[in-house]
Amino acid sequence: QTPHLDALAARGVRFAHAIAQVPLTLPSHACMFTGTYPEVHQLRDMGGFVLDPKHLTLARMCRTAGFQTAAFVGSKAVGRQFGLQQGFDVYDDRMTSHDAEGKLPGVFPERRAAVTTDRAIDWLEHVGRQRFFLWVHYYDPHDPYDPPEPFKSAYREDPYSGEIAYTDEQVGRLLASLDQLNLRERTLVIALGD
Repeated sequence: QTPHLDALAARGVRFAHAIAQVPLTLPSHACMFTGTYPEVHQLRDMGGFVLDPKHLTLARMCRTAGFQTAAFVGSKAVGRQFGLQQGFDVYDDRMTSHDAEGKLPGVFPERRAAVTTDRAIDWLEHVGRQRFFLWVHYYDPHDPYDPPEPFKSAYREDPYSGEIAYTDEQVGRLLASLDQLNLRERTLVIALGD
């Protein structure tokens, strides 16, 4: 259940047929931020690749245009070590020692959406009425599926959907902060998945 994302789609434009250029988090985000394919930006997998600074990113274009830029990411899968931080004044990919302990071998450290949302809202409160480009990256609807309560109990048989519902709640908090800060009317909100 995603009432906040559903409401966003209902009052905006919803693309029902979208295709990710590559089914891996890091190269997919490189596609979104550079507008190019893996053959061009050269990120082809989750490890061993770094985005070359010669590729112009959306964040760099926004910063050049005078926008304050910030990213708050929910997983080291898109950590600064891969080069996606280019153009961001703030790139928050800090994980706590608890978050940094991978639950399974090969699983990237991640943090709950609530922590990412808290940090993004704090930044918005400091930016005020300045023009901004903000990327809030949620990683919760991702294996291993372990939503927090009350979603864990409500979705006991389908923890993936529980993580989606939990993330939707956090999207709602972020959108509510735009309203509280009187920023919603001058902010373009784009929700997408990789």
